[in-house]
Parts: sequence; structure tokens; C-alpha cells
Amino acid sequence: HELGHAVHMLCHNGSPQEFDDMPLDVKELPSTLAETIVLQPGAMAQYARHYSTGGPPPDALVRSCQRDVYFFIRYMQSAHVALGLHGEAFDPHAATPAEFRQTAVSLWQRYSPVTVHPAFHPLGEDAGLYVGQG
Repeated sequence: HELGHAVHMLCHNGSPQEFDDMPLDVKELPSTLAETIVLQPGAMAQYARHYSTGGPPPDALVRSCQRDVYFFIRYMQSAHVALGLHGEAFDPHAATPAEFRQTAVSLWQRYSPVTVHPAFHPLGEDAGLYVGQG
């Protein structure tokens, strides 16, 4: 993921300040795509090499890096919450903590077939990372 950020920054033609001023989703998309692509077994076998033998990584190591479909569902839901809390329709500076959580729960429920867990908090897992940066 972080390597995707580094490559994005190296390919950016503007100043570091212009890069920093980009919207969060524009900065996160290339790194998320890089992370997703590299987790595909074919990409991993093509680009990853053992430091001394030069051979591809063992199959067991590649499988240990794979994610299940539920990971991506949770990731997309968390990203939806984070982007919704960064959107123009919500002002986190004017919201009370209860309104903040209520908005996050509403965003989570929008695409979820199950009711949000009572312990869900918008500052947990991926959503918290992005909200904390915002």
C-alpha cells in the first residue's frame, strides 16, 4: 500500500504542496489499486523474487497474503464511511459525538445487509485511519 503512495508521489508532476492538497480519495486510489493488484497470485509471482535465489515466492507465502471476499466487503464499507464523513454533507466540527456516530452508522448501513454491530465506532479499523488523517 505504502509503495503505491511512493510511486504516485514520484509520478506526480506538481510540487509536494500540490500533492498534499489533493483530495484524500485521489491520494488513496493509486495505493489501494497497487495493493489490490499485488495481492493477485499472478502479479506476485511475476514481480516478487527471493533476495538470494531470485526465484518466485513459495505458494504458501503467496496464499498467506491473500484476502477473502469479506475483507474487501468490510474495506469498502469502511471506505464508504470514511469518505462520507469527509463529504460536504457532513461537518464533523459542528457535529456532536452522537451525531458523528449516527452518521457513520447510517453510512455503514447503506450497503450492508446486516445490522451494524452495537460496538461499531467510526474511528475503528480503516475508517478511523482515514478520518484521523482528514
